[in-house]
Amino acid sequence: MITYRRATAADLPAIKQLTDSMLANTKLGLAASNKILNIVNGNNCNVDLAFDDDQCIGFMAGVVHESMFNHVVRASDLGLFVMPGHTGVANELISRFETWANSRGANQVWLGQTTGNRIDITKRFYERRGYTVVGVNCVKEI
Repeated sequence: MITYRRATAADLPAIKQLTDSMLANTKLGLAASNKILNIVNGNNCNVDLAFDDDQCIGFMAGVVHESMFNHVVRASDLGLFVMPGHTGVANELISRFETWANSRGANQVWLGQTTGNRIDITKRFYERRGYTVVGVNCVKEI
């Protein structure tokens, strides 16, 4: 049975393992434990976890912040990853993030895809959830 809950500092090893899986085969490098812990403990941050029995199989992390250009309060994802073979878990993690964001005063949710893996699949998944593509991310190594 799949269960969900908010992450605590004790979950750091599980989140690190999932994050490293998410970042595998990218140019982004491995996750830094201290950075993950800052997100878990952050006042305007949220990290939800999904478990299949006792195994952590997915996470979604995000932050709520005010736009620098206007008074729009938005929630932005920092990462979403679910181990393969767990259909429906990403949907529930996003729903939980949207609910949390709304409770923190956000009136927009921005989801992105920056690993470069499965871009088209991710885009279609977000669009099916009602999201609209509004831009593009570009990276240049310097």
